[in-house]
Amino acid sequence: MRKSGLRDMKKQNRQLIMRTILEYGSLSRIEIAGKTELSPSTVSGLVSELLAEGLLKESDVKISTAGRSRTELTVNGDYGAIMVVEIGRKGIYLNRFDMALQSQETRCLAETLEEGNELISLISDGIHKSLKRDGRRETLAGIGLLFQEDMRPSDFNVVY
Repeated sequence: MRKSGLRDMKKQNRQLIMRTILEYGSLSRIEIAGKTELSPSTVSGLVSELLAEGLLKESDVKISTAGRSRTELTVNGDYGAIMVVEIGRKGIYLNRFDMALQSQETRCLAETLEEGNELISLISDGIHKSLKRDGRRETLAGIGLLFQEDMRPSDFNVVY
């Protein structure tokens, strides 16, 4: 069994912060600390890194309290695109989401089930076309495959 080091703990805490904001929406640093049970200083440090990397952004909403005003944080939807490929017997679809998990586009790649290298080429071409927007190329932040219920386990053997 592998020991968890500080780097692994930091990665898990960053993921926890991102998941919490995706689940609850805009939150201040202190609200994130409360929901995640991380210390406010840990949250502040990790949020600073996520802001510098562009994964999070500060919203224009300031929450006034008796003390310092709190700034809400949101996931930066413009950071990159997440592609989810749905594969089924009745078609193959490419679903595009921004980083805030807002649906951007759904495109039919094929109306029948493709296999092997044809399937890989179809998915690759569809992703490349979807990433070209307004004359610029967007960053691919993630990709997922979703096999529909009409697929049999034996069908997965032909996906390389």
